[in-house]
Amino acid sequence: MSAHIVAQLERVISGEVDRISFGADCGHPPKVIFPGSFHPLHEGHREIARLAAEFVGHPVYYEIAIHNVDKPSLNVEQIIKRIDQFDKMETVAVTGAMQFFQKAVCFPKTVFAVGIDTLIRIGSVAYYATDDGTNSEEAVLRRDRAIDRIAAEGCRFLVFGRKVDQNFCTLEELALPAPLNRLCQSVPESCFRQDISSSDLR
Repeated sequence: MSAHIVAQLERVISGEVDRISFGADCGHPPKVIFPGSFHPLHEGHREIARLAAEFVGHPVYYEIAIHNVDKPSLNVEQIIKRIDQFDKMETVAVTGAMQFFQKAVCFPKTVFAVGIDTLIRIGSVAYYATDDGTNSEEAVLRRDRAIDRIAAEGCRFLVFGRKVDQNFCTLEELALPAPLNRLCQSVPESCFRQDISSSDLR
């Protein structure tokens, strides 16, 4: 990639800008966002993107977040390697949005296509805990405020089942906070079941 693109990525890494987009549809506000690490991109991702576009009726933007609650932050070289997996006719946004309420601020009024494992984290108190001694009550408040912010930004979730602890799990099997559950639409297992994962391919 050009020095200009590297410089733009470095602006996202530093927090100077919240996102940068690559691909064919960068000038239009997204209606469907598919967040992921895409390490590597595989056929399961492609099928989720195809179905999400079909369910919502709009093209899918992929999103790669530089920062992640559960993983180390990405550097420029890693980001470029992941972007290079996509076709030039696809759109990829690179953001600094670590958590989903931050993604909602970046992309208001969008549908996020997510796997069930991601949705479990969004509803989990542990996802909002910190290393500074935050107690569980504070983490619950942080989670509830995050879900409220996602709703206030007009965002929703299109939820794809996947294997969790060796069992295929769907939205209907989860005990989610009610405000989060109201934001979710399930993709039936009859429409999508892919047990492949990026970690299996690495």
